[in-house]
Amino acid sequence: GLQGLAQRNNVWPLGSLNSTNPKTNYNYCLDFNYCPPINRKMFVEHDKNLRYIYNKYAFFFQGYANSFCDTSGQFAFTEVIGQHYYNNKGIIYDSTYLGNKPDGYGASVRGASLTSGDKTYYFSSFNITKYNVQYPEWSQNWLDCDSILICVSEFDNNGKLLKKNTPILRFLNDSIISRTGGISAFNAKMHDREIAEIFINTHLTNKNFVLWYNLKSEKIVKQKSLTADSIANFKYSTKKNKIITREYIKNKGSGMSLFEQNANMDYDLKTKMDFSKYPPLAKKYIFYDGIYDFCFSPNDSIVYTTVSYRKDTLMTNKPYNTYLLAFNYYKPYSDFKFILLYEQEKKIQGTNGPFLLKLGPDGNVYGSNLGGWKKSKFRMVHPNSISGSKLEWMPDIDEGNGQYNYSLEISTIEDYKKTEFIWQPTCDSLKVRFTNTCDTQHFKRYRLFFDTGDSIDLNKSWNTKIYNYPKAGKYFVRLKALSKQGGFIWYGDSIEINSPPIAKFGIQKTKGCQWIGYGFTDSSQLFSIKPGFKPYKHWLFGDGKDSIDASANPKLTYIYTTSNTFTVKLVVNNGYCTDTASQVNNVVILPAPKPGIIAAPIEGCTPLKVNFSYKYADLLDSAVWRSGFAASPHSYKGISGNFNYPQSGNFFLSQKLYGPSGCITSDSVLIKVHPGISGMPDILNATVTSETTIDLKWKKHINAVSYSVVKNNSFLAWTPDTTYTDKTANTLMANSYTVKAISMCNDSTTIQDLAQTIYLQAKRTDNNEAQLNWTAYQRWEFGVSTYQLFSQNEAGYFELLATINGQTLDYLDEGFAGLSQSQRCYKIITDEKDGNLQQSGSNVYCLPLKPTLLIPNSFSPNGDGVNDHWKIDYKGIKEVNIKIFNRWGEIIYLARGGTEKPEWDAMYKGLPVPVGTYFYQIEATGITVGKVYKSGLVEVVR
Repeated sequence: GLQGLAQRNNVWPLGSLNSTNPKTNYNYCLDFNYCPPINRKMFVEHDKNLRYIYNKYAFFFQGYANSFCDTSGQFAFTEVIGQHYYNNKGIIYDSTYLGNKPDGYGASVRGASLTSGDKTYYFSSFNITKYNVQYPEWSQNWLDCDSILICVSEFDNNGKLLKKNTPILRFLNDSIISRTGGISAFNAKMHDREIAEIFINTHLTNKNFVLWYNLKSEKIVKQKSLTADSIANFKYSTKKNKIITREYIKNKGSGMSLFEQNANMDYDLKTKMDFSKYPPLAKKYIFYDGIYDFCFSPNDSIVYTTVSYRKDTLMTNKPYNTYLLAFNYYKPYSDFKFILLYEQEKKIQGTNGPFLLKLGPDGNVYGSNLGGWKKSKFRMVHPNSISGSKLEWMPDIDEGNGQYNYSLEISTIEDYKKTEFIWQPTCDSLKVRFTNTCDTQHFKRYRLFFDTGDSIDLNKSWNTKIYNYPKAGKYFVRLKALSKQGGFIWYGDSIEINSPPIAKFGIQKTKGCQWIGYGFTDSSQLFSIKPGFKPYKHWLFGDGKDSIDASANPKLTYIYTTSNTFTVKLVVNNGYCTDTASQVNNVVILPAPKPGIIAAPIEGCTPLKVNFSYKYADLLDSAVWRSGFAASPHSYKGISGNFNYPQSGNFFLSQKLYGPSGCITSDSVLIKVHPGISGMPDILNATVTSETTIDLKWKKHINAVSYSVVKNNSFLAWTPDTTYTDKTANTLMANSYTVKAISMCNDSTTIQDLAQTIYLQAKRTDNNEAQLNWTAYQRWEFGVSTYQLFSQNEAGYFELLATINGQTLDYLDEGFAGLSQSQRCYKIITDEKDGNLQQSGSNVYCLPLKPTLLIPNSFSPNGDGVNDHWKIDYKGIKEVNIKIFNRWGEIIYLARGGTEKPEWDAMYKGLPVPVGTYFYQIEATGITVGKVYKSGLVEVVR
């Protein structure tokens, strides 16, 4: 797409390529003379050479390289072969070529325009390598831009073009910065009125250079380079004292660095951005790159850039999201915001990146997808504030033959100049005050345009201007700020004008009894409310003692305590304007008993008895009380008394006092009666979970705020929950638990539910079997369905051994004696019969195996593979020591401890022992008991 420069007259060229017909004879520009900017056509068919270039290289080279503006309403674009001028209708009216043939050279997108006085200087890098004429669409030579062209245009004070762009310097870089192999980054700024700073980064050597070019002497001096290499993109801030660079980082993609100019006019590195410091934006997405373009906000404080996050997956084509990142230049990791531009998996928002970013003449940040279409350009309004900035998608170009793609790789012809006004109502009918907040040092004059058809010319020094609208409504106001050179910048804002607020109220004109309020009625009108402002209506009752903010109450009362004449005021404010209304109120007060109630308690549980009495000692004819209990209303006459509340609810205990003057006063107090508590909590289960813990669970009891847990008739704990874990339980016994429900009045249920855990124990029988017994689980209404007996295997897991009916409390494990392990552990899980289908578990009981030695009395070590070794087998034993003696008492075999069971092969000192009888002694250590001794004879037979 077209890649050009911002215009002096607020026009940006857009590179547009019709997706179905790339040889269309017009492109587009973005016209900032409207708010928001609109798309306008640019026709190329009036220049046959330009049309030739465009049609021949439509796929890869679209004819426009860089652009600028020379007069108001006229703009131009420049490429190596010449300059081309358009009028304000987008039609070429003049073209000038520099002598090169149209297909001789390619243009560069890297350029900058600078203004000094009445002259505009145009800097551009360009390609000195010819295109591959045979296959132009596949040529890559256009990237090797290693020459610089400087042109100049001159204007008069009214912006009239005196001198067209004329080349004044063309140089190769080998005499200044050695051979580059191509310029990968290029930009320029005015250092002062005579010195232009040119920044260059080379493509081949990956080095950057800062050059100062003297516009008068045309000499170039090399300055200190930036401490960054492989710079792919480079931009100055609005005030030109800050720099952002994008670099290529080996094996890491793109990086970004922030620089600031020091007192020596060099640049210091402030921040080397680490985007991995930002928190993940989506689940399983990680930062990977996507940094392509960036720009500063108008006030230089906020940086905008694009970043991408890729899904952390093993997929070949990893989906990714693209975001616009706004961060504070000085606090990049603490003051930032991400805005989604593209989500690949859901295909929402705009087209995928890379996105180009640029600060527009109207102070908004504009972005465009590079070569994309279908929702491909946007703008950020209010970009000076991260929290206040807002993304707005702009309409795409569609001529009926398909959408156009375009790009916005642009640099500014002049420094950005603030163009803005603020407005506010004057509170005088429909008059509005407009205040100038533009950069008044830059602009020569101004003009305000109102969509009523009126406009006002203003000079350079204007500060405020008042305009009287004919009627209330919504309007759009535009400010055109014109510079000395004839350029202009537009700023627009929507405003809503309403009539100022009107304060108005009425007063009840009657005599009043003491302690009874005077009535006021508010009939004010606000008309409109300023966004974000909380409107108010403030009452001042004239007695100097009180004021009431009654913003949402059109009717109210106020109690005066003495007779007098008071001036009452009502002040209303809608955020724009304030209005005040006042009236004189003649207050005549008759004496009356002061209302007041003493009541206790005012909150409790049923049945609740409330005592009440008159609070003061004023003279009364009588006092009448009502309980407020609607089902059976109670009334009482007297100074004091009591009411009983048998049911729960909220009731107003009311008082009515009759005074000697005939005045009647009243008062009331809220009585909160909570339901009492009865019944009992329903325990669901009590189950052993470890050697020292038992878990309890019960149903929530209505009206309970907490529960009391009692274990074995002793208080255990208070808890607001419906579960409790007893962490100090002795599980080698049956434990009984009861639970009380406690109300907010601290009374509890008298009936308690009881649950008793299962206690399991076991012992060996004389036949070395395991006899198991357990206590019955107590709680469930319908009893126990079954007891499931589990035993632990060698791997440590519990397996179901038997299912036993709910009336049986014992079991004989006949397989216990045949175990290979030293002990067997058991536990029981019981199931509730019907009811809530709960389960409860017992303690774990481990029964050790009885120590047993199995000793053969003979063996035949003749090598036939049968009974060749004397082997001892045992159970319940962890260690065995063996001695074997011959007839002379000599030890011929000795085995001590070890993890394997000993075997004797009838050998002694490497020779077979003779046939005969031998004496053995065995000392064994049981797993759970002490020593076991055995002795005897073993016969060797061959």
